[in-house]
Amino acid sequence: MPVLRPDVVDLHDVGMLEARDREPFAPEAAHLSRIDREGALMEAAGGLLPEAALAGALASCLVDSTSGVGEALAQGRLQSVILEYETGVVLLNAVGDGAMLAVVLDDPAVLGKVRYHVKKALPDLVRGV
Repeated sequence: MPVLRPDVVDLHDVGMLEARDREPFAPEAAHLSRIDREGALMEAAGGLLPEAALAGALASCLVDSTSGVGEALAQGRLQSVILEYETGVVLLNAVGDGAMLAVVLDDPAVLGKVRYHVKKALPDLVRGV
């Protein structure tokens, strides 16, 4: 059963990271989800919770097909995908071999900052999978 927290957009608070003395993760995010490789929603926080499960399944299909492109071009393993839409940005990051992190941003201007925080948090996220 996934953990759903509509009031929190912080990986520490939704259990994706152990609580430590760290700065808050991605306070600019409208939504965070951890999704397994089959597309099942593991945890979610923020708005868009009803849509998170469907989006997770679709994201899983997207990452699988995108990974094939990188392999065919000898670019190595897929690390992340950035999807830009009319009203925001979706960042998908591999979390080890077993999961993905999806971050929805309403403001594309914070993408660089959020990518920095995601990369910084990935080792802890991988240990939590």
